[in-house]
Amino acid sequence: MNNRLFAANIQEDSWNPKYDARAYRCNKAGTLVLHSANSAENISKVLPTDATALREFYNSIPENHDCINPFNTTKSVDFTDANRYEYSNVYASGKRLRGGSGVNIDYTFVTTDFKLDELVGRGQGVVSTDSVGIKQSPESMSSVTLYNADTRSTEIVQALPAAGVRLPNYADPYLAANYKSYQRDEIYRFGIVFYNEKNIPSPVHWIGDIRFPHGSDIPAFADGSASIMGRPIGIKFMIRNIPAGCTSFEIVRCDRTEADRTILMQAAMSVVGNMTATDDTGELGGNTDVRPYLFLTYHNGDIVAVGYNGTDRVRNATLPNSQV
Repeated sequence: MNNRLFAANIQEDSWNPKYDARAYRCNKAGTLVLHSANSAENISKVLPTDATALREFYNSIPENHDCINPFNTTKSVDFTDANRYEYSNVYASGKRLRGGSGVNIDYTFVTTDFKLDELVGRGQGVVSTDSVGIKQSPESMSSVTLYNADTRSTEIVQALPAAGVRLPNYADPYLAANYKSYQRDEIYRFGIVFYNEKNIPSPVHWIGDIRFPHGSDIPAFADGSASIMGRPIGIKFMIRNIPAGCTSFEIVRCDRTEADRTILMQAAMSVVGNMTATDDTGELGGNTDVRPYLFLTYHNGDIVAVGYNGTDRVRNATLPNSQV
């Protein structure tokens, strides 16, 4: 054990600025409800419209409060507008946006459009099997546009590091690495870390356990004329009142794994229909000809093909606004 050197009496600088990063969610009417492990400490409050009174209310919430949003339950609950605590104090056109708000941080949700598939050889009436296919060629792209998930208004246009020809979806490695979607209706824990001029990080300041919008509210797929569009969902944070001494910060989140996820799977499903002799060609087999509709990804008006009845496809769709 000779010639051994042990580090001892080492001191490490720490930095923990006082900062309330918590962001809360209310219902459409502006009622905020926070539960605690001790029910006597539960909070229910209609958010003040006066900015000073609102800040005073946020500051009055104890630092050690559990701040449990009842909307995050994984139990079967019949949610109505009164108990859907998923809205922020951020408005657009007089309506609250989905998200959260606090004394220093707001957040809302964003989406973008990726073209998953596109038909080529599309014509009017019945399309024969040798005149239709899936487009696989790349397209010219220089930027990605992020839209507010509620209003579909443009939030930001992000320039790509190298404009050029890309497959406009997850087949492109850059898009797959930087625009991967969160799971709809899943709950993620977010926080913020501050760094000072010596690049010393602060402890994580908790923002919230955030349940993302349900697929029926912000659909994951939409028709795009002759194409099927995927809409990955993300989150946008707005940070105010950066603490003194902070030179940078980063948003962090806990890893969500297969072991602790609450949503096992999500997908778009086709319906099984009874094809009749009036479907497109008059050649189908009547009441006994039951099969899934073809061309799951295409909306009425994009293609009319054997085995696909556009009217029935729309009537049987379960998502709103003719979205797949």
